[in-house]
Amino acid sequence: MYSKRCFRICHLRVKSGLWCHIGYNKKGGGNFRLNYNAYYGKQSAIYLPDFTDATNYALLYNEVETNAGRAPRFSNGILDTIRNQLNPDYYPDNNWYDLTLRKNAPIMEHQLNVSGGDRVKYYLSGAYFLQNSLIPGKDLRRYSVRANTEAKLSEKFKASSNISFIRDGFNNDQGNIDFTGLSRLTPLNVARHSDGTWGSINAGAVDAALASGNTLRRLAEGGRSSYNTNRFIGTLNGTYTPIKGLDISGLFSYNFMNYVTSTFANTMTPIVNFINKQPLTSTAVTVNQLDEQWQNTSNILGQLTAAYSYQLNAHNFNILGGTSYENFKDRFIRVIRKNFVNNDLDAINAGSANPLNTTATGNIQQRAFRSYFGRLNYAYNNRYLFEASLRNDASSQFAPGNRVGWYPSASFAWRISQENFMKNVSIVNELKLRLSAGKLGNVNNVGYYDFYDGLGTGTVVILDQTKQDGVFPAKLPNPLLTWEKVDMYNVGIDATLFKGLNLQVDLFNKLTKDILLSNPDIPAEGGLTDTQNPSINIGQVRNTGFEFIANYNGKINSLTYTIGGNISQIWNKVVDLGKVEQTAPSGYYVNRVGEAIGSFFMYESNGFYESDAEAQKYNPAAKAGDIRYVDQNNDGVINGDDRIIAGNDVPYFIYGLNLNVSYKNFDFTAIGSGVKNVKVYLEAEASQAFFNGAGVKIMCSTGGRSTIQVRPPPTPACQGLEQ
Repeated sequence: MYSKRCFRICHLRVKSGLWCHIGYNKKGGGNFRLNYNAYYGKQSAIYLPDFTDATNYALLYNEVETNAGRAPRFSNGILDTIRNQLNPDYYPDNNWYDLTLRKNAPIMEHQLNVSGGDRVKYYLSGAYFLQNSLIPGKDLRRYSVRANTEAKLSEKFKASSNISFIRDGFNNDQGNIDFTGLSRLTPLNVARHSDGTWGSINAGAVDAALASGNTLRRLAEGGRSSYNTNRFIGTLNGTYTPIKGLDISGLFSYNFMNYVTSTFANTMTPIVNFINKQPLTSTAVTVNQLDEQWQNTSNILGQLTAAYSYQLNAHNFNILGGTSYENFKDRFIRVIRKNFVNNDLDAINAGSANPLNTTATGNIQQRAFRSYFGRLNYAYNNRYLFEASLRNDASSQFAPGNRVGWYPSASFAWRISQENFMKNVSIVNELKLRLSAGKLGNVNNVGYYDFYDGLGTGTVVILDQTKQDGVFPAKLPNPLLTWEKVDMYNVGIDATLFKGLNLQVDLFNKLTKDILLSNPDIPAEGGLTDTQNPSINIGQVRNTGFEFIANYNGKINSLTYTIGGNISQIWNKVVDLGKVEQTAPSGYYVNRVGEAIGSFFMYESNGFYESDAEAQKYNPAAKAGDIRYVDQNNDGVINGDDRIIAGNDVPYFIYGLNLNVSYKNFDFTAIGSGVKNVKVYLEAEASQAFFNGAGVKIMCSTGGRSTIQVRPPPTPACQGLEQ
C-alpha cells in the first residue's frame, strides 16, 4: 500500500527573482522522492564609480589651469558646444561605465534531485547554473552532479559514499578590459565617430594614448579568453560496531581540481585619425600572443578513529582516538607564445618557433601531514559538561626534528538552567556558561620548502653577448623553522528566554606566537631580496574581542517569523617583532608593536597652503593650493619621519541583521551586514582628478569646484583615505 503526492510552489522574491519548486513523493517501497528547483533573478552593481559629465569636466579643467597660472583650455564657445552637444565628433559627453558595462545581468539555476531507499539510501542530484557578468562576454556556466549513498550492510557494519563533480567556466569571444583603463577614459573621449571609425579625438584634439584604451574597441577586437575548472570530490566512509558503544570508523577522501585558462590577444589595425584620415600607428597592436595556464591540485586524506561511549547512571563518557594522513600536491604550467599567423589559431604550436617568442614557467609543490589525536567527553546529569583533547601533528614543511607539535585543549560548560534553583524561573528556558582554552598550530604562512637550501635556475651572466644559464641561491634556509602557535581562551553564555529569544555572548583572547618574519639580523647591505631572506619564528600578535548574537522566533497563527542580529568587535595588536619595534614599511603599510597588523603608514594632511611663501617653506616646488602636510616632529622638514599610523583596512567591527517571514507556502528573507571604522586608500585615477589624463570623480568635485590638489603629492597622504 502506498500514497503519492505532487506539489508545486512558485513565488516572486522582492522583484529580483523567481523561485520555483516542484516535488513528487511516493511513500512506501523505499520512500522515493523527486524534486525540481529553479531560480531566476537579475543582478546589478550596488556601487560603481560616478564621474562628472563633459561640461563639469571642462569647467573643472579650466579651474585647474587657472590655479596653476595657465590659460583656460576651453573657451566659452567650446563650453557651449559641449553643453549643447553641437559637435560630438570632437566634444562628446560619454559615460564610459554606461557604454561598457551591462546595466544588469541575469542569474539562474535549475536543479533536479531524487532520493529514497531503505537499507540502502541514496540521493542523486544534477544542477545547471548560469551567471551573466556585467562585463560583456564573461558569462559563467556551472554543471554539477552529486551522488550520496548510505548502506547498512549488516547489524555491525555500515558504509557510505559521497561523490561530486563540478565543471564551471566561461568562453569569452570578446577582448579583456580592466577597470583602471576604464576609469582613465574621460567624458570628452569619442567612442565612435559619425563615419563609423573608432574614436581618436579627446577634448577636440587627437589623443592616441586614450584612444588606445577605448574599452569598446578592446571588447570588439581585443581577442578572446576562456576559463574552465573541473573539481572531483569523493569520500568513502565505513563504521564497524563490534560491541555496543564501540564504533571503529575509517574514511578515505580524494579531492582533485583541474584548472585551465586561455587568453588570446589579437593584433589590431591602427585607429584612423578622424581629422586627417591617417592611421595612428601607436594605436596598433602588431604582435598577437596566446597565454595558456594549466594547474592540477590533488589532496588525499585517510583517517581511522575508534570511539567508545558508556553511561553509568547520571555519568556519560565518550572517548575517541584516531590518526589521519593527508597529502597535497600542486602542479602548475604556463606557456606564452607570440607571433601567430592570424588571430584565429588556438594551439600553442601555431605560434612563432623563435625561442624569443616563447615563455614557459611552472612549478610543483607537495606537502604532507600526519596526525594522532584523542578526545574525552564527560557529562554529569546533562548539567556539567567537560571535554579535553590532545593532538600530535607533523608537517613535511619543517625539517626533521621540528615537524611535530603537541596541541591540547579543554572546555567546560555548566547548564545553569538545569539546577534546582532555576526550576521556578519561568522566563529562562536555557542558560549555559561555557569556558574553553587550547592551543592550535598553523602552517599556512610557511613555504613548502623553506627549510631547504633552495636553488634557482635562469640567466646568471652574459658572455660574448649571449645569456648563460646557471644555478643560483634562491632562498637561504632555516632548518629551525617550526609551527606558528595559537593560544586561545574563550568564555561564553548561551541563553533562551521567553521560549523564543536566543542569545549568545562570547569573549575571546587569541595570541598567535612564532609568526614567520624576515630575519632582522641580516643587514640590508647583504643584498638579499625579500624572497631570498630566510624566515624565522619571532612575531606575536594578539586578538581580543567579543561576539554577540540575538535571534527571536515568533508565530502569529499561520505566520512565523525570525528576526535577529549580530555584532563582532576585534582589537588587534602586534605584541612582538623580535628585536625591532617596527618592520620596514611596505608600500602604504607598516607593522609596529602596539598597533594593528598592516596599519596605514603615511603623511597627515592639514588643508591647503594659502600662499606660495608658506608652501615653499617646506618644498621649494610647492605653491598655494597644494596640500599642506603636518610637520609631526617640528623640525622644519617634511620627510619620512613625519609619517603616522592612519588607520587600517581590516574590518574589525562587523554587524548584521536578518529577517525571515513565512506564511503557508510563501516566505520572505532579508539579510544585511556592514562594517565600521574601515579605511581604504584611494590613489591615482581613484582619487586624483585628471591623473595621467583621466577624468574626475563626483566625489572629487563640489558645486563644480575641484576639492583636491592641482598636482599629485610626491608621497601618499591621508587625504586619500576614506571611511
